[in-house]
Amino acid sequence: MTRTLGPAAVLLCCSLAAAPCRADEGYRAPPDRPVDVLGIDLDLVVDLETKSVQGTAVLDVKALRDVRAVRFDAAEMRIGSVRAGEASGGLGEEAPARYVHDGTALWIEHSLRRGQRAVFVVRYELRDPSAGLHFFAPSQEEPDVPLQVWSQGEPTSNHFWFPCLDHPDERQRTSLTAHVAEGLQVVSNGRFLGKGPSSRGEGLVAWRFAQEEPHPAYLVSLVVGRFDVVREEWRGKPVGYYVPVGRKEDVGRSFARTKDMLDFFSERIGVDYPWAKYDQVVVEQFSAGGMENTSATTLNERTLHDERAHLDYSSEGLVAHELAHQWYGDLLTCRDWSHLWLNESFATFFAYLWEERARGRDAYLYGLLGAAERGRAAGKKRPILDRRYPNPGSMFDGRAYPKGACVLHMLRALLGEDAFWEGIRAYTQENAGRGVETGDLRRALERASGRSLARFFYDWVERPGHPVLEASASWDAERGLLALELRQTQEDEAYAFPAEFDLWFGEERRRVSFPVRTKSLRFYVSAARAPTRVEFDPREAVLLKEVREQKSRSWWLEQLRRSDVPGRVRAARALAERKEPPVRDALLAAFREDPFWGVRVEIARLLGKLGDPGRDALLVGLREDADPRVRRACAETLGSRGRDEHVAKALGEALQAGDASVYVEAAVVEALGKTSPAPSDQVLAGLEKALNTASHNQVLRVAAVRALRALEDPALVPRLVALTRAPAPRPVRRAAARALDLAALPGAGEEDRRAAVEALRALLRRRTRRDRRAALDGLAALGRYAAGALADVQALAARSPSERERERATQVVEALRASEPPQRELGRLRADDEELRKRVAELKETLRRLEARIEARPATGGAPPEAPSKRR
Repeated sequence: MTRTLGPAAVLLCCSLAAAPCRADEGYRAPPDRPVDVLGIDLDLVVDLETKSVQGTAVLDVKALRDVRAVRFDAAEMRIGSVRAGEASGGLGEEAPARYVHDGTALWIEHSLRRGQRAVFVVRYELRDPSAGLHFFAPSQEEPDVPLQVWSQGEPTSNHFWFPCLDHPDERQRTSLTAHVAEGLQVVSNGRFLGKGPSSRGEGLVAWRFAQEEPHPAYLVSLVVGRFDVVREEWRGKPVGYYVPVGRKEDVGRSFARTKDMLDFFSERIGVDYPWAKYDQVVVEQFSAGGMENTSATTLNERTLHDERAHLDYSSEGLVAHELAHQWYGDLLTCRDWSHLWLNESFATFFAYLWEERARGRDAYLYGLLGAAERGRAAGKKRPILDRRYPNPGSMFDGRAYPKGACVLHMLRALLGEDAFWEGIRAYTQENAGRGVETGDLRRALERASGRSLARFFYDWVERPGHPVLEASASWDAERGLLALELRQTQEDEAYAFPAEFDLWFGEERRRVSFPVRTKSLRFYVSAARAPTRVEFDPREAVLLKEVREQKSRSWWLEQLRRSDVPGRVRAARALAERKEPPVRDALLAAFREDPFWGVRVEIARLLGKLGDPGRDALLVGLREDADPRVRRACAETLGSRGRDEHVAKALGEALQAGDASVYVEAAVVEALGKTSPAPSDQVLAGLEKALNTASHNQVLRVAAVRALRALEDPALVPRLVALTRAPAPRPVRRAAARALDLAALPGAGEEDRRAAVEALRALLRRRTRRDRRAALDGLAALGRYAAGALADVQALAARSPSERERERATQVVEALRASEPPQRELGRLRADDEELRKRVAELKETLRRLEARIEARPATGGAPPEAPSKRR
């Protein structure tokens, strides 16, 4: 029999659940831990047909202080019963416990003294939850979707399918038994203990897993479906690859280097891969690139690719990133989301280290060059270590990924290989199996290097922004002096770093370095003769900065010819701003001759500034460059130049001739739409052909959608509306949704505009978050024409379980309101005011009735003493 706490406790829990999470909550810190969860054992009957779970969770806890009640996160589940007992007793000896469940948290009334253990057995049911567990099934619209379910717990969604303390600093051992229909396969964390007939129903098979080493609840994984499986071993540990049925032949292209990565990471980190097995599972419509669930990584379908896509598409970066997380994120976990970079930056950095190992130093440096650009953009206003984030999801941005990876690259260069890796190994070994904070990393590196790194971590981790520099170098022949000047122009205080310049005299290099502590510094270097080249920050562009350099053209040209990859790219970008014929000729020569494909890609992106000579070089590169990534960059740059009949004709010919690379061909398709002066029958025929051609991640069809939008012909709105629905593949629907701002152009009919809005509203109601995000983007771009969807967006902003989705929906609501005519906005505000008045009156009446009930009967219980004053 269900027993609950008294009405006063119910009222308290209801009021807590109603309190919204405010974006200005202030300083973020790890929550209190009244109890330590030692273990969670799950027994689940999973029904894919009904999208339901019947679950039993056995939670083993130890009190860290005296408590009268224990709270667990538990959302959207119907609690059937709760029993409590001593940890030393056997299962089945527990007694019924008083509890209250408010839809978000489960409170169990059970007194414990500090150090005392208890076991709680929670029986519950859930059906198709809005987060945490994602069910898929075929439908009339999409008959090819498989029966499948997968979990996604990061940052705080696993409590939607089992009760837990859903915070990264709480670690526990877990086990999972899944009872599923015959013919289905199950993947979960830890050792596979076997499968056999289930006692929970006829036709069911029980799959059993045990994750014996403690890990956070958000890393618990459940995948159920039908897969093709490839198995091998690494040092006696099982390694498995689970892919959709019929895709086994693609496994090698995506996962062939997994065992090499296991060797490389184990050696570099100084800790062998720490878990009992390693599985990688490719699932249906996964919401992210991948998720590093302990010993069982989940990946999206784009991880798999055919032989044609493999020419210039690789999954190795994603596979390496998620594997590195098995150490950084799983073995060591950020203590709270403020320190997320200790998970994500390490995984990103180790993916670049794998690139260095597999493809050389140039590839490593080129990857970090792009990471620095993305990281600077993401970190302008908020620091990497952010203790005032609005919600955990907001931390998963370019600060935690590329910017933090660049900080680790800087530390590697600053400390040197030996000290850096000694510090990383000590940090990993000392903190294995626990939550970590940034100070743990800093102290390990300080001990290994003998350096104080407090100022470094303050500048690059704890404060937003980065140095914005002006560097100049000039030669005084009469005095034999080289004048070097460095100024920091950002508004914030000065950054502290060692400024380095390389002075080259032919083949001889002289490096000068000086500490920077102020915003402006100038000094002189004597030399017997003029340098042939002067470079600032010459050691592979280590410093995370924006810089504008002033120096002679000859030094730039020499840098373009002879520097490392970042130096050559920086020289090309500086020279592209000049208009002199010698500079143009040097850039064109470098585009033809540079040995590294990444430098040629960056120059291709600059050639659009060189007029007809640049255009002609791009057309030649599109036809002749041996690397498909360069050919793709040529097509993209040609498309960025605007309408050009000559270019459109050449692109049409290139499309007709085809390319070995599907990604090059897709870039040509999109560029054709951007350059065509008018939507001719020939152009439209080419785009329709692309729309009917399947390819990896549907890149050809998506490019054709973007090309249709780029033609800026409102008559194409109905075609785009049709592409937002099945049978168009999902990537095509999303691209079409984002292209429907075509209906906002002059000349679009009102009927077409209404159809565009209705198509976006339909996407907004879909279960897949990526569909909803595309719809939000399309509605925001439509502006005032999308006012009819305002209520739908408001509902999503209020109800979505995803914090980031709620944030994006709120932004779109604000944009749509801002575009409303004043009279309509006034009417809406009056209606909102009236609705709020009614709601307040209803709440007051509900409160009055509850208070009357409490006064009229003796209390049978009280609010749990551990109830927080506000919900985390």
